[in-house]
Amino acid sequence: MKQFTTLALVAILAAPAAALANDLISEHNTNRDVLRHNDPGARELLLRQARIHQGRTFTLPLTLQAGKYYTFFGDCDDDCNNMDMNLLAANGARVAGDNLPDNQPLFTFRAPRSGNYRIVLSMKDCDNRNGCQASIHAFKGTRRVYDTFTR
Repeated sequence: MKQFTTLALVAILAAPAAALANDLISEHNTNRDVLRHNDPGARELLLRQARIHQGRTFTLPLTLQAGKYYTFFGDCDDDCNNMDMNLLAANGARVAGDNLPDNQPLFTFRAPRSGNYRIVLSMKDCDNRNGCQASIHAFKGTRRVYDTFTR
């Protein structure tokens, strides 16, 4: 009986983590569906997850190819209220981004030249003092899927 109680407790504690993982998996699958429908020639470039505390950022270096379209999604768990995402050129200049007051930043960027860039996910408002689980999901494609925000 003691073993059953222990297993039940482990299952209850693991359930929120599993639900969180399923929510992000569902969002990632939705991202893939959007690209399959709007840019069938697109391929998944990267998917990186991180726990980000409010006021902090998560940055990934990227090498982009001139003339190609890149669609970026920022996905977050239910504790996230506002998250921004920006693409920076090698010199640090912001070339694209989504800074709308929501928790799902997304945009498409057509690289004018090949080179090194950085994608920066910024956690503006997270209800969890331990940070929010978030991800950057990027695709390389052949057409614009979303507008490129520069606010």
